[in-house]
Amino acid sequence: MPVVHASIPETATRIRIGGRGRTYLDAASARDALERYPHLRELEITADCGPVPLHMKTGAGHIVGWTAWSDGQIVRGPVEPRPTDLPSRLSAAEELVGHIIREARPWQKDGHAVPADMWTRWLDATELSTEQISLAVDERAVGPDRIATRIVGLTRYTVHCADGADDPVWVFREQVHLPDAPYGPRRAFGLGAMAATTRVLDDEAAALATVADRNDHRPPVVTSTEAAAILGTTPDALRQAISRARRDDNSLSPHSESVGRTNWYVMDHLSEMWRTRPGHGPGRGHTRPTE
Repeated sequence: MPVVHASIPETATRIRIGGRGRTYLDAASARDALERYPHLRELEITADCGPVPLHMKTGAGHIVGWTAWSDGQIVRGPVEPRPTDLPSRLSAAEELVGHIIREARPWQKDGHAVPADMWTRWLDATELSTEQISLAVDERAVGPDRIATRIVGLTRYTVHCADGADDPVWVFREQVHLPDAPYGPRRAFGLGAMAATTRVLDDEAAALATVADRNDHRPPVVTSTEAAAILGTTPDALRQAISRARRDDNSLSPHSESVGRTNWYVMDHLSEMWRTRPGHGPGRGHTRPTE
């Protein structure tokens, strides 16, 4: 007989163990998991009573990728037990909700919850229409048959809600790609980006200002020497900071792609690492004011 875990109420409708992985839809399933996988007993258990799934998005292999709940949360990851008939009240707006999840980046945080009250207006929507407002692609050759691209785009989505109202939303996206040879340059948004940013806005002026600010035609990638000049430091000092961040397993340690003997970086990643390094500030390290 399974051990009864007092931390899981009998009436629980959403149980998370350790904040990552699966969501259990009833107490019996969660308790069974704790019996089958004893290491889970050391993790924190979060049990909620009352919330019910409103929509489940499936991906490869028909595995549930995310679930929208009646309390306004979106939770990533598969569920157990998987319902026979998946709830589907966001079918028309799935693509737009996907952008909200991408903006929240829950996979980089503790747990997978995505609080997003915006999507509740789109329950039972009848249709989703899109309009590409702008799309810019900047390229840089970094080696034989290797071309890096930076894509900056703004799309207007219009959700045709169940009550007859039209709900406009603007999605800003930015990606940097440096595909391996022999693949050609990426000029459309997709997987495998060196850097990716998504913002979902419900104000047109803010959306246009965001794309105007980011569409500055900077090179997609830079070398550490080029970045050092932009940051107002020396190449050696920047390379030491990069090595230190990697050695300390810093979450802001910048990713690089090697082409020949040259390492290529996304400038934003280096800037963030440099600003937040230990002991930085006026009069410290190798920084100097820049215009």
